[in-house]
Amino acid sequence: MITLCGNTLVTFINNNMQIHSKTKKIIKKILRYNISNNKDLELKLSEMCDSLKYLELLLSVEKIAKKKILNRKIIKIKDINNFFYEKK
Repeated sequence: MITLCGNTLVTFINNNMQIHSKTKKIIKKILRYNISNNKDLELKLSEMCDSLKYLELLLSVEKIAKKKILNRKIIKIKDINNFFYEKK
């Protein structure tokens, strides 16, 4: 997770991160894949879907989160999960 503290960008990794329910819902709906544990968060989206499914996935993430994905690299399922845990 990346947070902004003053002018300093602070990053830390939470190894015991829970899987957000919205992440599970989107992955199950679009990719038809059930996420069951934290190891599934490390799966790369490029190995799971083609470019059209990837774009559909990004659009549905923006639609459900009601905010834009700006200058972020969404490579793994973990990146989508972190996107939902970020504060607006």
